[in-house]
Amino acid sequence: LRLSLRYGNLATLEDGYGINLLPLATFAMETYKDDPCKLFGVRELTKESQHDKKTNRLIAQMHKAITIIQFKEEAKIINRHPEFGMDNRKLLEGIIFDRGTCLIDGTEYDSEVRLEGVYNLYNAAAALAVVRAVQASVRNPQAIRERAARLPAKRRDGFVMRAQRFAGASTDALVDALAQVTPAFGRGEVIDVQGSPVELLLVKNPMGFRLALASFPPAGCNTMICINDEYADGRDMSWLWDVDFTSLHATGVDAVSGVRAWDMALRLEYDGVAARGVNTDLEQAVRAFVGMDPGTRKHIYCTYTAMLAVRSILGTMADVADAGVGK
Repeated sequence: LRLSLRYGNLATLEDGYGINLLPLATFAMETYKDDPCKLFGVRELTKESQHDKKTNRLIAQMHKAITIIQFKEEAKIINRHPEFGMDNRKLLEGIIFDRGTCLIDGTEYDSEVRLEGVYNLYNAAAALAVVRAVQASVRNPQAIRERAARLPAKRRDGFVMRAQRFAGASTDALVDALAQVTPAFGRGEVIDVQGSPVELLLVKNPMGFRLALASFPPAGCNTMICINDEYADGRDMSWLWDVDFTSLHATGVDAVSGVRAWDMALRLEYDGVAARGVNTDLEQAVRAFVGMDPGTRKHIYCTYTAMLAVRSILGTMADVADAGVGK
């Protein structure tokens, strides 16, 4: 599966082997909807591997999903059969989500990833697995020389030096590098507003919303949900009924806003979750929400255009980085 997807050979999988790719495609599209999956793009070597942009995007998502699955399953098999002598092939054994710890080659590494959320830990695991696989491919000095020979002469020495340094990087160095990655704007971004850490959590589909709720426990925090239905959000908000909001039972939701605030409040009502403040005026709602319980951490779940608007409002109250979309 992985190799066929790497080279875009869908016909081989579907027509040749009769493999139904729909379950994998559905999982990959939901899990990596907001992930460009650039490292998993198609290598178009033949006419059969050339597809349109949308299909290539789907193939990259499936390629990433099956790669992570393969590496984790390989590690399990190798652990069950030490007689294989393949310990050096365990690229990824797993991630302990509640500790942010990676298990690599039988050793636990504290990742200290600054990107919260289960989905970001999966992304971090994928990044580590890919880098380790590439490292393995360039540890052979002959392989480095062969690749350098394809470059213009003036670039060869620099390439060899960088490749050797990369190949020799320790696992500790790789894990430390993960700690340098910060959230993209609005996607787990934390903004300090008058002493209260306000976390913006972009939600665009049922899977993403469910994982966000699972990743950010509401206890001890104030919660707000902002739902818009502009073109960039999608007009049909019926997907909210596919999200389980029962994790908010104990705390309730302190504020609901956005164009579809009342739709969201109704959805919470059906799950028995108290919505204490409903206001379609986003600016009024955000200012009131941020001002409550000074010093308490705040979670704002918001659709795309709502996130941009909330970020803009917070920009008038605190120092918000310019992410190229305005403050």
